[in-house]
Amino acid sequence: MTTKMTGRFSFVVMMILAVLSGCASLPPGSNFAKTKSSALANPEETRLGRQFENAGREHGDNSGFPESVFVIEKLSPETEST
Repeated sequence: MTTKMTGRFSFVVMMILAVLSGCASLPPGSNFAKTKSSALANPEETRLGRQFENAGREHGDNSGFPESVFVIEKLSPETEST
């Protein structure tokens, strides 16, 4: 084997080991009690909601996400209407 092939082989083996070891287990301390979260019923009534109310009106329907995100969502099978 040439040095170049040995280097590539070593790299491939290291990448495979890294992927497999990354999926092997959860990090230590991840087995703790998790609290349930929920969304606010009326976020516009909070101090932060009132603070950004005018900014939301100024930008109208512009969400800040690129349109491609919504195109992918429209193409997903769950949202297709038959």
